[in-house]
Amino acid sequence: MRKWSIVAPLLLASLSLEVQAAPTPTLPRERGSEIQAAPIPTLPRERRREIPSIAVGLYNPGIPDEMDKVTATEAAIGKPAAILMFYKHWGGAWNDFYAQWVDAVVDHGAVPMITWMSDDYTVAGYPNPRVEGAYANQRIAGGAYDAFIRGWADGLKATGRSVLLRFDHEMNGNWYGWAPGINGNTAASYIAMWRHVHDLFVQEGATNVHWVWSPNVDYPGAVAFEAMYPGDEYVDWVALDGYNWGMTNGYTPWQSFTRVFGLSYARLIRLTQKPLMIAEVASVEVGAPPGQSKAAWIRSMLVSELPASFPRVLAVVWFDQDNGKGQDFRILSSPASQSAFREGIGQTKYGSAFNP
Repeated sequence: MRKWSIVAPLLLASLSLEVQAAPTPTLPRERGSEIQAAPIPTLPRERRREIPSIAVGLYNPGIPDEMDKVTATEAAIGKPAAILMFYKHWGGAWNDFYAQWVDAVVDHGAVPMITWMSDDYTVAGYPNPRVEGAYANQRIAGGAYDAFIRGWADGLKATGRSVLLRFDHEMNGNWYGWAPGINGNTAASYIAMWRHVHDLFVQEGATNVHWVWSPNVDYPGAVAFEAMYPGDEYVDWVALDGYNWGMTNGYTPWQSFTRVFGLSYARLIRLTQKPLMIAEVASVEVGAPPGQSKAAWIRSMLVSELPASFPRVLAVVWFDQDNGKGQDFRILSSPASQSAFREGIGQTKYGSAFNP
């Protein structure tokens, strides 16, 4: 998801109400058929093991420049975050690397995850991805931005800190300029671009950078995960992004955590054995069916669904922002939601430490 609120309408407006949406009111995201939770395989007693600790992560608008906001949220939920995520664009002001961003997160006690986006939010017409032709995959893979990329690699290397780099996420959708079908991009050109950028980091010796490949949850018409995966040698972590929209986008109904993520999780664990995280997740307050609520959604996700049916997930990052127009994803959107989140991550299976 973008860290602002609304993206202009693009495609697929005719899809049914049973589609999981992209992070805007106009972009579809998820299949509509009910998803059954995948059972944990039954193992002989001597082979069973406890589910590994799930690291708690946050995206919060205060990261990395107003860390007091993060501290306040952590106090409200009763546990420090292990991962703190923030967004940086290739174009616009402050697009070069600044060590103070990483230092602020590490000094706070968390691992930084930078969502690094090859676009320019200052271009006229943004966020329409079709205005981002200057950053087409082919141009990046062809070396047009090598100096800029090497500058980031050198800067991250110099920090000496472990950093997660979530590069050009949600590539299987149609709402970013690096997506296939936009600006002359294809699935093959995306892979070539990813590998080229990764190779430059390797050449610069930035081995402290851990690469996170993070598609959106699958939906009808999305590019297949398999077609856009750069390969295990180019990826350290795989991730998924998904939301419970509750009709705030106009067509996606209230969906459980398992319904949002279940089918995509099953596909991803078949694709690779790389460690897996949920890189963006949240729920709205409005649109719940009778007897349900955001608080109940959060409690079910953290207490039941995530630990029981998603055993490969080792970290979960909550998108803690109010996007407006009913899309209040904040943990503190209500006292009940805050209480449910605090209760959920208060379990010992959720941790404040993370080793990428």
